[in-house]
Amino acid sequence: MTQTAIAVVYSSKYGTTKKICETIAEHSDSNTTFDLFCLDKGEKPNLNSYDHIIIGTSVYAGKPRASVVAFCDTNKEALAKHHCSLFVCGMDKANADKELETTYPPELRASAEQLKFFEGEFKLEDMKFFDKMILKLMLKVKQSVSRDYHNEVANFVSKIQI
Repeated sequence: MTQTAIAVVYSSKYGTTKKICETIAEHSDSNTTFDLFCLDKGEKPNLNSYDHIIIGTSVYAGKPRASVVAFCDTNKEALAKHHCSLFVCGMDKANADKELETTYPPELRASAEQLKFFEGEFKLEDMKFFDKMILKLMLKVKQSVSRDYHNEVANFVSKIQI
């Protein structure tokens, strides 16, 4: 059986998107490998080396990470030739569709095998003062919120088709 290679390209402000990507990579086995590429560190995959591309980003105040938007724009032709799955990680579950829409270009969303919204976490202890104050004032957040993504990620990975 041929080995399937999947690139997981992401940007994470406070680490939750990274946590999701690492959980995705835990699904590597003898038939499938997941290689992680953090755009924040300047890591960029050779897309031609992969059978499937997963792209994920955190979203804060309705804004995706600029590095993911730029990656999608720069690589739109190459991405159009690949199987892709896309996700965002955010706290505004009521606007999940809008966050996916504003993060990824229409042609990439239309051709994606999956569009997924993962509900984010609040790690107040890791946040910058301004971000923490906005959460406390606007969303009335009083404590950190942590999540277990294993089942949700397993479902996401199970739907990847090559």
